[in-house]
Parts: sequence; C-alpha cells; structure tokens
Amino acid sequence: CWNWELDPVEGTAGWSPGKPLSGNINMLYSTNDAQASGCMPMAYGSNQMNGLRTQFSFPEDFRSYCAANPQATGCKPWEEKISWSGGKGGSHRFENLWDEPYLFAIVVDAKGYWIYRWRTAALGGKSGWTGLERFQAARTVPARPNAVKDPRGLQTDVPGDVTEAVILQPALSAEGSCLRSSIETVDWQFGADALGAIAHELGEDGVGQAYEGAQNWWLHFVDTKQNAGYPLSIAGVPAGAMKADLTCNVPGSFTC
Repeated sequence: CWNWELDPVEGTAGWSPGKPLSGNINMLYSTNDAQASGCMPMAYGSNQMNGLRTQFSFPEDFRSYCAANPQATGCKPWEEKISWSGGKGGSHRFENLWDEPYLFAIVVDAKGYWIYRWRTAALGGKSGWTGLERFQAARTVPARPNAVKDPRGLQTDVPGDVTEAVILQPALSAEGSCLRSSIETVDWQFGADALGAIAHELGEDGVGQAYEGAQNWWLHFVDTKQNAGYPLSIAGVPAGAMKADLTCNVPGSFTC
C-alpha cells in the first residue's frame, strides 16, 4: 500500500523526460498519488475529496476552521482548484537553497502525511522538534514538534529562506472515503476504497470476518495530534498562487 514519496531531482526530472520540470531543480516535491492503492484512499483534488459538492466537509479537522474562515484558502473547494495529493500538478514543494542545510521530519498518522522542514543554520543546528538536530537525534522524542508559527511556512510552495514549515497531505476517514469514491466509477481503486470503509464501519474487516481483506489502512493509524490550529493552506494552494519564476527547470539551466 505504498503511495507516498519525497521527490528530489531524480523524481521530478523523471516525470516528463526531456521536458521542463514542474519546478526549479532545487525544489523538493511531496507526492501521495505516485501509486494508486485500493487500501489507502487518496484525496487528489480538494473538490474531489468533498464529493464535488458546494459545501466543505473534509478533512473533518478543518470544518470548524472553515466555518470561522469561509473565504480562507481551501475552504471553497467548489470554486478553487487545489491538489491535496501533490505531485506534478501540486503545490506541495519546498525550495531548498544552495549550500543551506535543512532538516526534514515526516509523520504518517490517521490524519495524513505531515511533512516538516527546518533551516537548522538559523536555529543553531537544532530544529523545532526537541531531540532532532542537524547531526544527531535522540532515541525518543516528543510526539509532535513545536507549533509552526511562520506564516510563510503555513502554506505549501515553501520558499527556501523560511525557517520552519509544515505541509499536510490529508488522509481519508471511512466517511470521507465513501464520499470521495461516490463520484467515481466502481473499480479496483474506488470500489475497494468504499468497500474498505463500509467493512470497517460494520466491524467486519477483521481476520475471518465477512469482508476480511477490504481495508482502509488510514483507520488503523492513531491521531498523533499534529494539528496545532493550522490553516488549511498547509494542505495546498491554488496553482495560480504558486511562485512563477521558474529559472532552473530545464537541463540547460540546472547549474543556476
């Protein structure tokens, strides 16, 4: 059920061989739609995760945020075109400056993929996560880092000079998976996603039970409480809001 990766140069350059990269060569992309799976449902677009409806429903943890901030990025999926799964058409990328050390930490939990990045040079060699440093890591660390506060690190398409940042690629709950699948053809992917959700809700997805093998693996993770009251822009911004100065995205300019 692998379907997530961080794509450095060899990843993005391989997406469309011989053609310009989606971003500059020093941009690290996060992708969770690299390989579709019938056991870990994925969002794709914000409008798709919300069933093409004119109402915000998912991710559930952001319902209160969007109710309080109805015009905020991500809260109008019927009007905005935002990828929540990253990849070539997504905004889930970090610009990484030349000769600048960064520390990344990735958490996979019931709410999705949480990708953190810190500029350790600006933090005395440390990070925003106690116990994680540029050259060493403690055997055990707290369940979550200090909350990211930098506004520029609270939206995707993160510039290289941002000291702290977090990106989320959301998971799908049982209810969310059924809604996401409802707009698709019943096939090996979306049919399996819906069946896995139904099996779990019925309590029939265990060994020896009626729907053994029908799974939504997100439902077997725990919520590690990474969300520190973040805005939904950590899950993606519209393509039109992304930085457009692509100066190092073709082979002839890779040494920029």
